[in-house]
Amino acid sequence: MGCSTIYMQPEGGSDHDAFPGQLDEWIEPEMEQFVADGRIVKADTLDALADALGFTGDDKAAFLETCERQNENFDNQLDPDFGKEPFRLSELRTPPFYASVKSCGFTLCTTDGVVVNDDLQPLREDGTVIEGVYAVGNDGGCFYNGTYPNLAAGLNAGKCVTFGRMVGKMLAEK
Repeated sequence: MGCSTIYMQPEGGSDHDAFPGQLDEWIEPEMEQFVADGRIVKADTLDALADALGFTGDDKAAFLETCERQNENFDNQLDPDFGKEPFRLSELRTPPFYASVKSCGFTLCTTDGVVVNDDLQPLREDGTVIEGVYAVGNDGGCFYNGTYPNLAAGLNAGKCVTFGRMVGKMLAEK
């Protein structure tokens, strides 16, 4: 548990090794408060977490398959699905498991974003445009280049407003 942009795990170590006491003294008590406040859910198994999130049938199966895929990627230290750097990979094996039920500041962006053209339209792997779709804010354009700068307060807000306005003006002129 932890943010890879704040610190990197020591070679072969865990988040707990990077900042001894951080999990016990800060993160775990904060997580428990989030559970008590209803902002996140907690479970002892991934199956129970899926139930707590309201997943059933195919959605639950997809959730559990995604968790298993994450574990495979962690074991291989390779993420062919999203291209995450190995130090950003985490395993999903040790309970308790937590999941956000309400969005919060911890879910700001994808660090690399969707590749877009000059008109902020997302591009497929072959470089063709996905018509009728625009990617603005933190999820468009590889703005963060692989990391999120925690010390640049407001950077994400400026990007969201600026590029959102650009697409809004473009669409209004059509």
